[in-house]
This record gives sequence, structure tokens and C-alpha cells, in this order.
Amino acid sequence: MGWSCSCHGWADYFIVVCAAFALAGWATFVIGFGLENANTDQLGNWGTKSERFLWFILAIFGVLAGFSSVIYAISKRRWLLTVTVISSLISMMAVGAPLQQTGNFIAECYQSTNTAGETHQGVGCQEVTYDNFTLMFAGSLVFSVLQVSTHNFENAYDDSFQWLRIKST
Repeated sequence: MGWSCSCHGWADYFIVVCAAFALAGWATFVIGFGLENANTDQLGNWGTKSERFLWFILAIFGVLAGFSSVIYAISKRRWLLTVTVISSLISMMAVGAPLQQTGNFIAECYQSTNTAGETHQGVGCQEVTYDNFTLMFAGSLVFSVLQVSTHNFENAYDDSFQWLRIKST
């Protein structure tokens, strides 16, 4: 009648912790994305909403991938594994766009000068835009690394890590 965990040892707890941190990275990305959408001094190339389609896809499927990973690690329902794999696949395809665009913006902000070394000189580099892009970059990077780790570990655990289980006698 009550709630019970179908966890099979330390690996499931590891998956839950990694997925929780991936969700924290996703939340960081969404906060930065929302702040930049509300920013009145956006860059000229911020563009239309259609150019940010994959960013919105990540905002939707990233949370689904994170929560379904946590719930699957706890409950071990087969249908939930399908949801986890599909949502992780979609979010991993979508995370590339924000990583590439925010990373390029951050890299372009650093321009070499002969006297002062590396300085912030580009358009938007001294403004709120830089902070928002940094939030989005850090959040999407953390999400992508931890979600891929969680997903790969989740699938490999059933087959490859059988020898790690402590056998009861």
C-alpha cells in the first residue's frame, strides 16, 4: 500500500544524484534563458523565436529527461525507461545549439590587447547579456555532461556492472 523503492544498490543512488545535478544545470539554463528573453538590451543577433527553437525544446524536454531518469532509477518501470531514453535523446540533440551559440559569444568577448592582456571588449560583454549567456552556457554544459553520464550509467548497469553487486550468501 505504501511507497517503496526498487533501488538495486549504490548505482541507483548514483543515478539519482547525477540526474538531480543535471536538473540543477537545466534550471540554471532556463533561468539564464528567461532573463535574456526579458532583457531590454538584447544583442541585435538574438533574433526571432524561431531561431531559438532548439532552446525551447531543451527547456521542455530537459526537465522531462531529468525527472524521468530519477523516477526510473527508483521505480524500474519499463515504459518509463522508454520515456527516459526518448526525452534524453531529444534534449541531447537540442542542447548543442545553446552550447555552441553561448560559447561563441563568451569566446568573442575576450579580445587580445597589447597592453592589458585579455579584456571584455565586444558588444554586450560588459552588460547583463554576458551574465545571462554565461548562465545559459554553464547550465547547458552541466546538464549535457551529467544527463549523458546518467543515461549511459543507467543502461550499462543492468549488464556490465553485474560483478559489482554484493552477493548475499
